[in-house]
Amino acid sequence: MATLGEFGRRMRTVRARQMREGRLRLKRTAATRVVDTVVNNTPILSGRARANWNVGFNRPNYFITDPLYVENRVAWQLKLTTSIAAISRAGANDSIYISNALPYIGFLNRGGSQQAPRDFVLISTTAASRSLRNMTIFR
Repeated sequence: MATLGEFGRRMRTVRARQMREGRLRLKRTAATRVVDTVVNNTPILSGRARANWNVGFNRPNYFITDPLYVENRVAWQLKLTTSIAAISRAGANDSIYISNALPYIGFLNRGGSQQAPRDFVLISTTAASRSLRNMTIFR
């Protein structure tokens, strides 16, 4: 039979594991919601701006997708799916960066398109963070 001290140690171990798992789940969920919201709120003409949102671990990913690839207006949907899959592989110690290196993304974010409001990136990330309000680390 376990002593009270052994029981306490086991409970601390279980809680510590649950905390690590919960933090990782929260981080992945937050990043997934941000990338999904910002991509879907990016103005679309050719789809190039949407297809160039990238996920990077521990540093921004400044890769620019080939314009011929994004000629198809739905190519951004495939990119979004691969970004979400990448986020699901993030480790506990990874910082997740979501970036877009297109030279005109700042112009779009400053209101350069009638399809999206000024500061659509901030609006998107705020909406994504609000959707996490009721999420808990412990289940």
